[in-house]
Amino acid sequence: MSKTYYIPRKDDKRLLWLECFNLKIIQHAEMLGITPEALLIVLNDTNAFIYMVSFKSSMKKAAKATNNFMKSMSNGPVSIIKQHYPTFVGPVVIPEEICYGIFPRTAILVRQIKANPDCSEAIAADLGIVGTDIDPAFAKAQPTLTLLFKANHVNGRYKKGQTHGILLESMRGDETAFSFLLSATKSTFIDKRPNLTAGKAETRHYRAWYVLNDEVIGQVSAEFKITVDG
Repeated sequence: MSKTYYIPRKDDKRLLWLECFNLKIIQHAEMLGITPEALLIVLNDTNAFIYMVSFKSSMKKAAKATNNFMKSMSNGPVSIIKQHYPTFVGPVVIPEEICYGIFPRTAILVRQIKANPDCSEAIAADLGIVGTDIDPAFAKAQPTLTLLFKANHVNGRYKKGQTHGILLESMRGDETAFSFLLSATKSTFIDKRPNLTAGKAETRHYRAWYVLNDEVIGQVSAEFKITVDG
């Protein structure tokens, strides 16, 4: 039976997965021949992701406090009591700086681990690098995209069915590789990006995977393209 992709999509679930992977890979490092340098990369990536998830949460709380303060300061009842301005309190300890690409980098390491003959099914399961079973009805699911250039934007549509949406990638102009564009939870999406070169038409290519319960399922779609006027 086909399986889902093992790395979750949402940040909170990704954080839990990465923390667990970081702990487990240390336990299996000797058996799998994982170098101390590789372990350090995973550790630094984990600490960086923990830091940024916490930083993002602190930013949201600060933004909410700021909005509430602005409302009260502007339109609240007249008071003789002076109020303290809101302050931003982020994570105290800043981890080692890292390069972009935590999860693509981790996926490369996982492929190396799975190719190792000493990586048993039990070890793979313990590392959390085996996805859950997919319902056979979704195993070969493949989105079909309909594209239309309207109101200076690319408007897309697809059949959502019983899935929860799609993960959409794009390649345009002189680009030679697809990159993540957006996650759509409705049956329509809009690409509002301006052309890479102002006034010059460009061809945009799109492909997509279905998503179910925040997991990529099925097969990647065919490649769909449209010309965007300059």
